[in-house]
Amino acid sequence: MRANKPPTIRDVARVAGVSVTTVSFVLSGGPRPVSVTAREKILAAIRELGFRPNAMARNLASRQANQIGVVFSNFGHRLVANPYAGGLLDGILDAGYDLGLGILIIRGFGDWERDLTPFVGNGRTDGTILIAPLANDPTSALFEQLPGERYVEIAPFLDGRDLQCPTIDVDNAGTIRVGVQHLVELGHRRIAHITGEASQQASIDRRAAFLAAVEEFGLEVPPNFVREGSFSSATAGHQTLLESARDLLTMPGRPTAVLCANDHIAGELLKLAIHLGVQVPAEMSVVGFDDHPGASLTNPPLTSLGQPLNEMGRLSLRRLVSLINDQPVEPLHLKVPGTLVIRNSTGPPPAA
Repeated sequence: MRANKPPTIRDVARVAGVSVTTVSFVLSGGPRPVSVTAREKILAAIRELGFRPNAMARNLASRQANQIGVVFSNFGHRLVANPYAGGLLDGILDAGYDLGLGILIIRGFGDWERDLTPFVGNGRTDGTILIAPLANDPTSALFEQLPGERYVEIAPFLDGRDLQCPTIDVDNAGTIRVGVQHLVELGHRRIAHITGEASQQASIDRRAAFLAAVEEFGLEVPPNFVREGSFSSATAGHQTLLESARDLLTMPGRPTAVLCANDHIAGELLKLAIHLGVQVPAEMSVVGFDDHPGASLTNPPLTSLGQPLNEMGRLSLRRLVSLINDQPVEPLHLKVPGTLVIRNSTGPPPAA
């Protein structure tokens, strides 16, 4: 147990030599009986550690399922390998373990009404976290039609949508602005941007944030400096990404810096720059977005705008538990600040 950290339900389970679920049953009075011996061990561990049961977890444990569903609506067959999904899931699992809650991972393959029906709206879960639904995603629409269903979305809040469920997302506008400011302070005036897919709300938001930031800093961006890309090599837009990267690297009067909508895009740009003999950062600086685990392993190591994915996962679960317990969730639409992680892919622009 780390210093100065209050004891958790998992600490009680470890000292008592029982499962977290068994501790949860003792704290909540059910739903299944616990032997007298196990109960005495748990109560002794609680006294020894000075554990104070979390009110949210205690209230939730009295519900029927004591389980939370996590729906991945946009990851296909590459869920485990996806650093964004994995980072969020780590935070959700950590928070669920602290609260003694089971986590049911749900992934569909196109027919969401069929794929979700066995798990949602029938008592198998007390609530659900939806991760990264697309703009106009049918998954969100399905949940909106389920009366009384409690759910939270980890996704951008769409201003034009009457969405009453809590949402959480990285502050795209503020984080992109930090990236543009970093490049401006290095001396760059010719900054380009490669987006993700147009169907992704994060791509739309980051493109708008980039254009707003360069305007704020008094920069002019030629139309051919904003190019379409792809968040993943598994999508049909990957070839478009490679073409956009090649154009930016080889055009006359090319940009001295490129801010990319995610780290995958930045990594493809770096690989192509090596192939074409463009030195990074001496001839072109590159900034990514996500700061996924591989960002420090690129050539050169990638400067990136980090998303606090673990924190966002934890917050999403705690906001859902509040919702299930009929407690206020404020603000309803939460944006978490990102961070700038400076490595070797950014530097001053080449001398004129």
